Amino acid sequence: MPEVNINIWSLPAAFMLETDLAPDMVDGINDYLDRLLESDDRHSHAGTLVGQIDRGQQLTMDYKAPELEEFCSLISGMGIEYIKHFAEPNFK
Repeated sequence: MPEVNINIWSLPAAFMLETDLAPDMVDGINDYLDRLLESDDRHSHAGTLVGQIDRGQQLTMDYKAPELEEFCSLISGMGIEYIKHFAEPNFK
């Protein structure tokens, strides 16, 4: 996995986690999503959304799909780092 830089920003009422994805990872995710959009087995969340999407769809991604393995690993790791931020002794 390529090196990933992660920032956690302290906002008045929340913490925001930020990262830049490698272009190869973005391309892989986009390819997966393009295939998903064409699939008859896709699951839309349109009926449960508060807002409206003008173009595109909100679909379920299969986190067990082999082509998403690196992305899911990254997202899981980011979640762990976000949770660790709350465990810091100076967190109030």
